[in-house]
Amino acid sequence: MSITTQQTLTSTDPSAAIVEMRRQGFSIVRNALDPDQVQALRVAITTHFRHSGRMRYGGKIQLRALQAVDGLAATALSADLAEVIRTHVGHSTPLLTGECDVMMNTTSGWHKDITPDMNLGSSLFEADDFAVYKVGIYLQDQTAGSPAALRVRPGSQRCGDVATGPVVRLETHPGDVVVFDVRIDHAGQAPDLATRLLGRATRMIARLSGRDADMMLTRIRQILRRRPDRVALFMTFGPDNHWTHDYERSGRHRHGPATALRPDAMRSFQAVGIEIIAPD
Repeated sequence: MSITTQQTLTSTDPSAAIVEMRRQGFSIVRNALDPDQVQALRVAITTHFRHSGRMRYGGKIQLRALQAVDGLAATALSADLAEVIRTHVGHSTPLLTGECDVMMNTTSGWHKDITPDMNLGSSLFEADDFAVYKVGIYLQDQTAGSPAALRVRPGSQRCGDVATGPVVRLETHPGDVVVFDVRIDHAGQAPDLATRLLGRATRMIARLSGRDADMMLTRIRQILRRRPDRVALFMTFGPDNHWTHDYERSGRHRHGPATALRPDAMRSFQAVGIEIIAPD
């Protein structure tokens, strides 16, 4: 297992990973998950989306997926992923916020995962002890030239507004794990021209008919899709300090309140020595 930053191999030493995260706001851990784990994750998520999930952003999403998706916690929370998390937290106790999203075929523009409606203030962009990070696991090849490649602006985790500046496209392969600061500017696959035109049409139809524009767009894109589904999983974690707890609490209006994990999920947490913020 090796940590990559801007496609350049660096040390697996936790202190080196932390320095790089503070400097540029992201890293890539190559081959963190084995092929069987990747396949099991893909099956669990795509099976869930056959009958469940919310139609948004031209695809499907599921919030609080550790609780909602059968078998996800047991598969995702492996010793290898726990080691990735511990490497980026250092000597602090690693703590999952419970925010876990799975997505399929969604599109995305530039954004931060810290938004003004969270009311966390601007001081967090200067705080040296802020280390709330997100794990991104992409379950298919995404070359640097692919429209699906995650794009980031290195160093933008220190800027309060979505900024301009150099963009790095992150090449990932099944088994790789991306770790990025929730404050960094990032974007997934941008909607292409066809999706933008369909979006305009479905919004117009929705205004006239009262139907759900997101649902119509997702269904049309799925019918027209001729490529394998794009699937990704995201989990948020940080050290056990006030920033991690504040982030979790301030995001409940989007993700819903923290809920108790099922017994199989709790056993997975206990097996790898990772803690999660408990429901109030």
